[in-house]
Amino acid sequence: MKIEVIVLIIVTLISLIFGTIASYATVIKNRKLYMVLKTFPLISLIIGFIICYPLKPILYLTLIFAFLGDFCLLFKVKRMFYIGAISFFISHCLFITNYFLIIYSTLNTVPLYLIITVPLLFVFIVLTFGICFYKKIKIFAFLTPIYFSGLIINLYLAINALILTNDLAFLICVIGYLIFILSDIFIALQKFIKTFKYHDFYIISTYYIAQILISIGLFAYLIS
Repeated sequence: MKIEVIVLIIVTLISLIFGTIASYATVIKNRKLYMVLKTFPLISLIIGFIICYPLKPILYLTLIFAFLGDFCLLFKVKRMFYIGAISFFISHCLFITNYFLIIYSTLNTVPLYLIITVPLLFVFIVLTFGICFYKKIKIFAFLTPIYFSGLIINLYLAINALILTNDLAFLICVIGYLIFILSDIFIALQKFIKTFKYHDFYIISTYYIAQILISIGLFAYLIS
């Protein structure tokens, strides 16, 4: 068995264990336990990528910025929220870079339609969300659509990577992004529509599952 496969199994199990405990901490309303464990799943995934692929810094830098976003959002301070949001956006941009590199390495080129549609998709999402929600959420009208556009573009590129490379590892990434979007829908419902029972549990658990699946997908692609 390859060392990469062993590392993948270990970091996945560790991430699931810490993610489960942190999610449960939101149910029993143990804030201290949640704050201590919240970033551990990402830390284990980062360590796994560094151990197996030290010469692919974009991969683990992607997760490092996601970790910084997670860490900043632990503190209920506006400045930290903005830093966290920017960190998550940088993480999404690095994921986008990863997908372009993967597609290029497979085809020795990047299809013209991707070069055209990705920036158009970004502009469309930012303008649509900004116009629709500007009066209601003000500054979030800029942060929210920019962040969400990164997520949608990554889903779009993961689907294209699945089709163009014919590698089922990207199907895991696609499922991860769909669950990521579900997590963000829970956040939107809780913040702007109505608070529901165990909302933190649903938000955090789906977020962990999404991050783990996306990471596993990329890991599986590299191993194959």
